[in-house]
Amino acid sequence: MRIEAKEGSQKELVRRMVEDACSGRLSVRKDSFSKKVWAAEVGNEWFIVKGHYPKGFFEKLKYLLLGSRSRREFYKIAALQERGLACAEAIGFLEYGGTHPSYLVLRKTKGTELGVVLPDVKGVQREEMLRKLGEYVRSVHSCGVFHGDLHPGNIFVEDGRFCLIDVQKTRFFKKHMPDRYAIRDVTSLALGIERACGNSEVLRTFFEGYFGNEEGMRIVIESLMRKMRQRRILSRSARCFKESTEFCKFRFRGFKIFCRRSIKEQAIAWVQILLSLSTPPDKFLKVRSYGAPLGWFRALLGKGELRRAWGAANRLSILGVPTVRHLSYLRRVSLLGLKEFLFMERAEKNFQEKVHSLIMEGDAENLRKATERVASFLNRLIKADVYHKDLKAQNILTDGDLLEVGDLGAVSKRGLSEWRVASMIAQLNASLPSCIGLRVRERVFLRAIQGTRFWAKRRLIWNTAEALSEGRKAQWVELVRREGGIKGG
Repeated sequence: MRIEAKEGSQKELVRRMVEDACSGRLSVRKDSFSKKVWAAEVGNEWFIVKGHYPKGFFEKLKYLLLGSRSRREFYKIAALQERGLACAEAIGFLEYGGTHPSYLVLRKTKGTELGVVLPDVKGVQREEMLRKLGEYVRSVHSCGVFHGDLHPGNIFVEDGRFCLIDVQKTRFFKKHMPDRYAIRDVTSLALGIERACGNSEVLRTFFEGYFGNEEGMRIVIESLMRKMRQRRILSRSARCFKESTEFCKFRFRGFKIFCRRSIKEQAIAWVQILLSLSTPPDKFLKVRSYGAPLGWFRALLGKGELRRAWGAANRLSILGVPTVRHLSYLRRVSLLGLKEFLFMERAEKNFQEKVHSLIMEGDAENLRKATERVASFLNRLIKADVYHKDLKAQNILTDGDLLEVGDLGAVSKRGLSEWRVASMIAQLNASLPSCIGLRVRERVFLRAIQGTRFWAKRRLIWNTAEALSEGRKAQWVELVRREGGIKGG
C-alpha cells in the first residue's frame, strides 16, 4: 500500500477517509462500472473520495506500466496548479499496487457544474458567460494544456470564474500546443454546450470568445462536430453489448444475457420461466431461430434480427426517439443452431388499431389529434436521421397519447436520403385506413417534413411516396388474393 499527500500531515486523513469509504460509512455520490465517488464531511469542510477500479486487459496493462489512475490525476493536478490554472484541489491518493483499486481524495470544488448552470441562464447573461468561457479555454490552451475530456460536466463555475475537474486525460506541452489538440477540446466542449442549451445558436458567442474573428477555424470545428456527434452515438449505442455503467452481460443456464444492470435479477427469473416453456404474462417476448450451421456463423459474427433490434433501441433512446422499452436480449447456441429471445414492455395497441377504433366510434376530433401526433412523430424521426425500413402503421405503437417505434430490427444504421424518406412515408400512407382523405394525408406528411433538410424537395418526395404506396397496396392485395384464395372480379 502506498499513500502520498500534498502535505505529510494529511496522509492520515487520506487513509482514514479511504477506509470509511470502503467500509460504507460515507455517502455514495456516484457508482459506475469502473468508478465510485463518495462525499465526506470533516469538521466544516467537504471532501470527495474517488475510487478507480481497472477493468479489462488494456486498462490493467496501463495501470502496471503508467501507475494507477489516482496517482496520474494527483500529479496532473499539481502540474496544472504550477501553471496557475484553477482546478480541483487534491489532498492525496492511496493505492494498493498492481491492478488493485486506487483512491484519490480531493477537496470539494466550490461552485456548480457548467452543464447544470447553462439551461437556467438566458439571454444576455448566457451570452456573456459563453464568451468568457471561450476566452478561458483559449487561456488554458495557451498554457500548453490539453484537457482531453472537456465538456460542461468537467467545468465548475462560481461568480464568473471557471475551474477544471477530472483531469486524468490531460496532456502538457512545453512549447506551443498543436492545433489538432485545441480543436478536439473545443469541439468536445461545443457539443456539450449544444446539448445543455438545446440548440446550436448559442455556440456563436462561445466561438467569438475563443476564435475572435478567425472564421476558417470555426468552419473546421462545425465540420468536426458533425462527425464527432455521429461517432459518439455509435459508440454509446454499442454499450448495451458490453459491461458498462448501465448495462451488463453474463451467462446463465446456457443463455448469454444482455440487459440493464437494474433488472439483472429479473432477467435471471425470465430465463427460468423460458426453461419451463412459458412466457412472463406482463412482458412481450419475440423469438427467432436460425438453424445450424448458418446459426453458428450468425452467433460468431454477432448477427441476428433481435440483436439488431436490441442495439437499435439503445441508439434511438440516445437520439431521443420514443421506442417501446427493450428490457433484455438473450441468445442460446446449441447443436441445432442459434435461438434469440427479446423481452420488451407490452404496448397498449398499434397505431392502425387506434385509428380503426376512432373511425368506428365516429370520434372525428380525436382522429384529427391522432393524425397530428403521427406527423410530429414522423418529423422527429426524420430530424434524428432515422431510417426505418418497415414503418407501417402496425409498427408504430401507442402508449396513451405517446407514439413509439416498434419492430426495431428494421431500423438501419444508414442515414436518410430523399428516396428513403419517401419510402417511409409510402409505407405509412399505404397502411392507414382508406377512409382517411388524400388532402389530410398530404397535409400530415408535408408537416412531417417541415423544418427538416428535405423541405425544399417536399413535392418530389410526396409524389414519389404516392407512387410507392400505390405499388405497395397492389402487392398487399395480390398477397391476400394468393394466400386467401380470393378470386378476381
